[in-house]
Amino acid sequence: MWWTGLNKAHALRGILGNGKKLTRVTCDSIDYYHSPEIEPLNPGELTLLPAFDEHLLGYRNRGHVLDPGHAKSICPGGNGVFKPTILVKGRVVGVWKRTENPRKAQVELLPFEKLAARLKKPLTQAASRYAQYLGKPVVLTAP
Repeated sequence: MWWTGLNKAHALRGILGNGKKLTRVTCDSIDYYHSPEIEPLNPGELTLLPAFDEHLLGYRNRGHVLDPGHAKSICPGGNGVFKPTILVKGRVVGVWKRTENPRKAQVELLPFEKLAARLKKPLTQAASRYAQYLGKPVVLTAP
């Protein structure tokens, strides 16, 4: 409702009118609705999301995916400019930034805490998917 600007009555009317066309997911006793055509994130994966991704932006209360103590790291200055995020099991665990030249892209990982060693393979897989998207090699770095 917050993102669309709809009031509760209008939002419920839309949900009820499209009930069989929507999939409901309940998280922390809150119902969320989405198109069944949208594939949910695999909660076991590490995922690199772009800036302004609706996984984070679409909700007023982001506590189910982001520790409030890190909100300023995601959106410095509270000006609506969000950084790309690193997700582990659907939760934001850091940010990343890209620099590139015509031959390659460098992705600097800026996790809030050191990433567990078990995430090395999923991180490499995420970088590989991003390299395919960009059409050039991706080099990962961390501070």
